[in-house]
Amino acid sequence: MDYAEGIETHIGQFANAPIGAIALAVTGASYLLGREAEDALVERVFKARGLPLVTTALAVCDALTLLAARNITLISPYPETLTAKSVHYWTSRGFHIAELVQLSGDSDSFHPIYALPSDAASTALESVKDNGSDAIVMLGTGMP
Repeated sequence: MDYAEGIETHIGQFANAPIGAIALAVTGASYLLGREAEDALVERVFKARGLPLVTTALAVCDALTLLAARNITLISPYPETLTAKSVHYWTSRGFHIAELVQLSGDSDSFHPIYALPSDAASTALESVKDNGSDAIVMLGTGMP
């Protein structure tokens, strides 16, 4: 995966800038990497650069843990294959998926997430508001 393989090059482009941490703000990368590879990447960057690497998915895990939210609902605009990887990721991090809402856009569009109707997220949230989960995690950059 390019994000993991090229991270040293990307970090190196900052040369001697006074950086205190690195953020990787792409949850889909974490799902594709999986827990073990993501943890290894975070450790590798810290050992090589002395900098903490925070992925968006790990930051959400930390937030959910602080909230004591173990039973979560996922709302996903991703294709089924990436949604399945996200479910595996969250369960590998110790979360129970109370409910999964799979949104679908026009699969023939440039990017199905961007083809979702503007009320897709609010409709999905409304459908799970009383399901008893501890938290709702909305996936997908660009979801309306």
